[in-house]
Amino acid sequence: MSKVPSTAPLSERLIDAGMAILLSGQPLTLRGAAARAGVSHGAPAHHFDGLAGLQTAIAIRAFRKFGQHLERAMARPIPDEIDADRARLQNLGHAYIEFAREHFRLFYLMFVQPDVDRTNPDLVAAMDFAYQSLCKATEPYSRYHDPALIQTLFWTVAHGYVMLGLSDRVNGLPPPYGAPSMDEMMQKIGMLDALARPPKGGPPPSGTD
Repeated sequence: MSKVPSTAPLSERLIDAGMAILLSGQPLTLRGAAARAGVSHGAPAHHFDGLAGLQTAIAIRAFRKFGQHLERAMARPIPDEIDADRARLQNLGHAYIEFAREHFRLFYLMFVQPDVDRTNPDLVAAMDFAYQSLCKATEPYSRYHDPALIQTLFWTVAHGYVMLGLSDRVNGLPPPYGAPSMDEMMQKIGMLDALARPPKGGPPPSGTD
């Protein structure tokens, strides 16, 4: 197992080591993180409250990385002839799936691992940072509806699609092999078209008569 560079602060080196272990598919342990960081096996105890503390620190780093990944997707140029609102939302969905596929062990730690302290203020801030891209992408579809409801709706679709794929429960194969693409599913059920229109008897969009 290769060691991480020794120029960063020890706590950061241990986080780097833990992330590298997870991404390699190996089980994460304090002793393994210490070995990969090139320090004594007792070093993690001076920086983290056991394995759960290291897992929480890794989750913070991972959510920041995730948020940056989503931000880049939202910033991708969109041709003039394309529906920009729909394209941004689709780009966000693709980025969500891409991150989960490429970093599925981190993704599991971020959203599922029970030992992560989800009340940690730094983790809450990192999660909020990642969530802002979803808020921006769904804003055009929220003018006729409750924004929190629309955000939850799209998050549920994207996250559920990812989790089914990662657990190999979609016809036994992960997307896109065992299921239609997320774009196709949303188009088939008419979700975006329905949300872009006001409900019957509903108020006009803000800023109109």
